[in-house]
Amino acid sequence: MMEKDKIFFGESGLTTTSANYVANLAKESYQELEKELEAIRFYDLDVELLDGTNRKPLKKGTTSVAFQEKLETISQAKSLIAWLREAIKAKERLIKKAENLTFDEIAKELNFELPKYPEREEESKPITEDEYWATKNIKERNRFYELQTECAVIGQFIHPRGTFATEREALLKAINDPYELKGSGRDGILYTKTPSVSIADVEKIFYELQNLHRSYQAELNKLKHECEVAIQDSVTQANKENTLKSERYAALYKEYSNKMEILKTKAEEYKAEKAREAYSLKIIIPDSLKPIFDKVYKLGK
Repeated sequence: MMEKDKIFFGESGLTTTSANYVANLAKESYQELEKELEAIRFYDLDVELLDGTNRKPLKKGTTSVAFQEKLETISQAKSLIAWLREAIKAKERLIKKAENLTFDEIAKELNFELPKYPEREEESKPITEDEYWATKNIKERNRFYELQTECAVIGQFIHPRGTFATEREALLKAINDPYELKGSGRDGILYTKTPSVSIADVEKIFYELQNLHRSYQAELNKLKHECEVAIQDSVTQANKENTLKSERYAALYKEYSNKMEILKTKAEEYKAEKAREAYSLKIIIPDSLKPIFDKVYKLGK
């Protein structure tokens, strides 16, 4: 209860309905007295014709100036009303405060030991290709890079549109058709193509390079496959770990939720009790206002 509002309430007293009723009676009780005071005159008023005949009294002036008792009654009645109205507002504030209590406010007031919200474990991630090769020693990593280079260089050289393949075709053509005439008559020029190496040597090195390329490529593919398998194994392992982590989190969250549900139920019960207490508060009457209260209260009977 707010410290400033305690003053209005006690073990016995008026309900809000009764306080409103008494306040309305008090208002009615002083309104008649105010009308009397508003009507006072300190002189008699007569009326007569201009010729001085038929003089008659019209209104009588006040014969007594003893207004203190009436003023005191009005003042007391208004003081009672002010007290009751402030008490009603204080009670409404307390009811509203009780009804609007938040869980955090109640938890602080009742010193709840709040469960810790569970944190998710960091998600497991599969290794990348770079991370896989980072686990290898110098020899293994360098061999992988060498094979990539060898396959690229030889493959480009013996590719159907590569230098070696193109010149091999040109050699075969030169053997089968060694002459080429450009121009005609006396201006004609005859070109003769004579092999500088034997076709057998070219064919031999061509197939050797092909075999070497296949060998390098097979070794490279084996290393790449090992990398892919390792990554896939890592994916499988990461998935298993993440499943376990999710299950652990779900269990922790369920435990957290159950504890919070119990605390929330207690908080709602506390909130309802506080609201009942606020609704049941009784408005007391100060000693100085009891005479006017008794006088006003009798008016309603």
